[in-house]
Amino acid sequence: AFLTPWKRVFGLTESQVQLAKAENARGLFAARLDALAAEDYPSAESLRALKAWQREVRLPDAAAAACMAEATRQRLEFMLDQALAQA
Repeated sequence: AFLTPWKRVFGLTESQVQLAKAENARGLFAARLDALAAEDYPSAESLRALKAWQREVRLPDAAAAACMAEATRQRLEFMLDQALAQA
């Protein structure tokens, strides 16, 4: 496979490329997590697949945990808002 010489072609440093990869992995993981959150209660198999995909995009556990915590918080707020609206 052809690898672009990042420094020469785009004027990027190795750390900038690594940061871009990490940010993109986080964004992709968050998008997958949002799609999974459409289910009322994700299955264990869905969560295992998400974990495998996390490893595939090389997203650190800490970043994945932060995304998961944010998605859980949003889901909980949504459910509480619905419960209050029905009361």
